[in-house]
Amino acid sequence: MISFTYSNNIIIQVYDVNAIKVKNVSNGTVGKPVTFLVETSQAGPGNLEVTVNGGRVPTSAQAQGQHTYAISFTPRDAQNHTVELRFNGQDVPGSPFTCRVSAAARIQSPETLDKVSVGRLFEFVVESDTEPSVEVLGPARRSVPVKIDALDGIGYNIKFEPVEVGDHSVEVRLPGGGHVEGSPFLLKSYSAEKVIVTDIRPGVVGKSVSFGINASQAGAGNLEIIVAVNGKNVPNYVQSEGNARFKVNFKPTEAAPHSLSVRFNGHPVPGSPFTCQIASAPISLPRALATGEGLKQAAIKVDNTFELEGFEGVEPQVFVTTPSGDNIICQLSPQGGDTYTATFQPTVVGRHLISVTASDKHINGSPFSCNVFDVSRVSISGLDQQYGPAALGVPVTFSVDAAGAGEGTLELVVSTDTSTVKAEVVACARGLYDVTFVPQTTEPHYVNITFNEVPVDGSPFRVDIQQTTHHIQIGSLA
Repeated sequence: MISFTYSNNIIIQVYDVNAIKVKNVSNGTVGKPVTFLVETSQAGPGNLEVTVNGGRVPTSAQAQGQHTYAISFTPRDAQNHTVELRFNGQDVPGSPFTCRVSAAARIQSPETLDKVSVGRLFEFVVESDTEPSVEVLGPARRSVPVKIDALDGIGYNIKFEPVEVGDHSVEVRLPGGGHVEGSPFLLKSYSAEKVIVTDIRPGVVGKSVSFGINASQAGAGNLEIIVAVNGKNVPNYVQSEGNARFKVNFKPTEAAPHSLSVRFNGHPVPGSPFTCQIASAPISLPRALATGEGLKQAAIKVDNTFELEGFEGVEPQVFVTTPSGDNIICQLSPQGGDTYTATFQPTVVGRHLISVTASDKHINGSPFSCNVFDVSRVSISGLDQQYGPAALGVPVTFSVDAAGAGEGTLELVVSTDTSTVKAEVVACARGLYDVTFVPQTTEPHYVNITFNEVPVDGSPFRVDIQQTTHHIQIGSLA
C-alpha cells in the first residue's frame, strides 16, 4: 500500500474524490513492471492510498509533476491483479481496477531447434497473448517469408521454409518490446540432396572396397553409413579427407551384392541405398594371367588390347566398368590353346575397372585399374605464327592445356634438324602449362608434343625463325 499526503496551500480544506483521474491502466506481463498515472490536480488536498491484491504485491510511486504520480508494480503470477485506489478513505471512481497479467512470452522449443532440412517447413510456437513479429534471415542475410497463425489459448504458431543451405537467424519480438524468451536463436539448414556418393566399384571377397562421400555442399549434420549383405551389417571405417569429404572402406566376406545405405541427418541421400557387386576370391588357376598396356592405360575411342593366357579348360570373362558404373563391351578373340586377346574401346575419360574372371571368380590381380585418357583434348595455343615468323634470339612462348585429357604424362621436345633446343615449362594450374624457348638459329624449329606417348593433334608444330633486321639512319633524309 502507498499512503501519502499533499497540500496545495489552500486554507479551506476542501477535496473532491471524483476529480481523481486514473490514466493508462493496461494489462501486464509476469516479471515486467506495470505502470499507470494518477492525476490529482483538481481533487484538492488529501491522502491517496494504492494497494494491489490487498497489499500482497509491492507498489511504488514516483512524482511526474506537481499533481501527477506514476504508480508501478511488478507482477509475479499470471493472474488478474486487483488495483484499489482510495482518496481520503473514499474509493476513487472506477476502483477497484482489474489488471490482467499474462505469462511472459516465450518460445516453445520443438524437439530439434538447431537444424532443419532445406525445402521442409520449420515450425515452433510462441506463447504470447500478443501477436509477435518474427524475422528470419538466411545465410546471405536475405529475408525468408514467415507465416504466423493464432492458436486458441496457447499463442502463435510460426512457420517458414528455408530455401538454401546455411545458418538462419530467427528473431521473435513483441510489438514495442524486446526479444521474447528464447530469442534470438540460430537455425542451421541442410540438404541431404546435396550429398554425393562416388566411386562405387565392384569388389572381391577378402579385399578392401572403398567409395567416396562428398558432403561439402550439404550443410551441418551427421552421416549414417550402413553396409549390409543378406540382412547382416558389415563393419565399415570412415576416413576424413577434409572439407566434408570422406572415404568409406569395408572388407566383404561374402560373394553377394552389398547394400550401401547413406543417410544425412536421418534423410536418405540421392540414390541410397546403393548396390556394390562383390565377387568370389580369385580362382586357383596359377597360370591364368592378364598382361598388356591396355590393363593400365587406354586411349579413348580407339581399340585397346591386352592378352589373357593360362585359362586351361575354362573360358575367361572380361567386364570393363566406367567411372559412372556403366559396363562397356569387351570382345574376346581366341588365339589358340589357352590364350585370348581382349579388345575394348572406352568412350569417357577416367579410371576404369577391368574385371577378369573364370567361372565367376576373379583371377589374381583382378579387378585391374585402367587410366583412360583423351589426347584430342590436349590443346596448343600460341604456335600459329599469325603475325609471321618468330625473331631470332627473342623468346617464343606458347600454352599447353591438358586439363580435360585425363591422367597421364605430357612430353615436349623442341628441336631443329641439327640440335635440341632448351625449353622452360611453367605449370600455371592443374593440366595447364606455359612453355618458352629461345631460338638460336634461323633454321625451322619443331615442337613435338605427346600425351601418354601419343602425339597430340598437329604435332610436330613448325616454328619458322627469321633474322632480326635493324634499320639504322645515317645522315639527313632531306
